Amino acid sequence: MGSYLPQVRYLDNNFVTVDMAVSYKASDDFTIYAKAYNLFNEAYTDYVGSVDGHYNSPAQSRRFIIGAEYKF
Repeated sequence: MGSYLPQVRYLDNNFVTVDMAVSYKASDDFTIYAKAYNLFNEAYTDYVGSVDGHYNSPAQSRRFIIGAEYKF
């Protein structure tokens, strides 16, 4: 039996991610927003340390968030 290895190659140096956020203040108390992270879906790793050593962890891919905020 073999083991499954992902086919995505993660790079651990020389990367740039592009993020974007917009918001609209509909009133003094109500705001609508949209956020986008890693727009170009760049594959990279985050360096993570631990007591026993360190390892590289694959970072999140492209993601979007939409929402609203109400203050009262």
